[in-house]
Amino acid sequence: MDVEFLVQYLQLLHGAGDSRLRSSNTLEALEALRLGNWLDDQEARTLSDGFRFLRQLENKLRLLHDQSFSQLSRDADSLDGLAQRLEYSGPRPGARLLADYRHSTDGIRRVYDRYLGRNG
Repeated sequence: MDVEFLVQYLQLLHGAGDSRLRSSNTLEALEALRLGNWLDDQEARTLSDGFRFLRQLENKLRLLHDQSFSQLSRDADSLDGLAQRLEYSGPRPGARLLADYRHSTDGIRRVYDRYLGRNG
């Protein structure tokens, strides 16, 4: 949700002067924001990679549990099962999934705070 909100905010802020930003597709809008130098390459990559990862995770959770999610379970067995369904393999797949989740959400939050945080 943070990625979509930030993208829409930047579209509203800069879209009047940059018609490339007028897309309802979040990933296309992120690329347009990068091309227009409204986001730097690293910010756009962080947001697009995080958006894809979280969408994949949410879609898998919907298929498995017929519900959306607001946070991941901390139960190791549940995480391992989910991670394996997301094609993580090897020892402790749930721990690696959780680490990837934290990496993605922390990166998204840093970019979000840069533009919309209290000091942004």
